[in-house]
Amino acid sequence: MRIGDCWFDPTNGELKHQRDDKRWHLPRAELHVLNTLIAHQGSPVSKFDLRGGDDEYPPLSDSSVARAVCMLRSYLGPEHELLIETIKGKGYLLHSQTPSKSAKQASPRWRYCYWRWLLSAGLALLVMASLYYLNHHTDPTPSEPVANQVLYTQSGQQLQLMLYANSRTNNQLLMQQAEVINQAMQTCNTTIWHEVYASLSHDKQVLNMTLRGESKGQSVVRNLKISDARQPKDFINKVWLQGANLCG
Repeated sequence: MRIGDCWFDPTNGELKHQRDDKRWHLPRAELHVLNTLIAHQGSPVSKFDLRGGDDEYPPLSDSSVARAVCMLRSYLGPEHELLIETIKGKGYLLHSQTPSKSAKQASPRWRYCYWRWLLSAGLALLVMASLYYLNHHTDPTPSEPVANQVLYTQSGQQLQLMLYANSRTNNQLLMQQAEVINQAMQTCNTTIWHEVYASLSHDKQVLNMTLRGESKGQSVVRNLKISDARQPKDFINKVWLQGANLCG
C-alpha cells in the first residue's frame, strides 16, 4: 500500500521510501497505530481505539500513541506528514491523499512533533537515571560511636552513654566530659533516661547531648547544647547540673 512517497509492507512491518529506497522497520507501537489507521482510513480513530492490546501485548499508553503518530509523520516526511491529521477531540485520521498545503506550512508542525518526541525521550531517560541512582546508591552507614559506656544510678539502674567524634584520636576532652556525665548520673536515684549521646563541635566550643528515655509509657527525647569558650573547658558544672536536672 502506498502512503505518500512510501510503500507500506504490512507483512514485514516496513515503510520503504520510493525516492531513496530507505526502509524503516516499524516498532510495535508505530506498526499497530498505522495498521489501525489504515483499517479506518478516511475516518477519525480515537486514541483509546489506537491503544489496542491483546493477550500477547498490553495496551499502549496515550503518550505512546502520540509518540507513534509523531514518528510515523517523520517517516513520511514534511511533504506528506499531513496525511495523518489530528482531529481535535476525536483522535487521528489517515487521508488517502495529502491535503493541499505547502511544505513550508507543514514543516513547523513536523518540527514541533519531533521536538515533543525528543522532550518525552529526555524525560524518560531522566526518570530511568533517577531510578538507577536510587537502586545503586544505598543510604550511608550510620556513624559508629567512638566509645560506648554503661552508667549506673544509685539504685543500680543502667543506661548507655555513647560518644561520637570526627575521629578516634585526640578525644581527651570528650572523654573528660563523659566522666563528668557519669558522676552526674551516679547522683540520681533513678532516671527516665535509657540512652545518652554526646559529641563536641568541630571547634570544641559546644558540647551536644541527646537523652532518650521513657516517661509514663511514652518516648521522651531531650536535646542539650552547652557552650564554653574558656580554657580549660567546664561545660558541666554544679550550677548547670542543678538547673538541667539530668535525672529527669
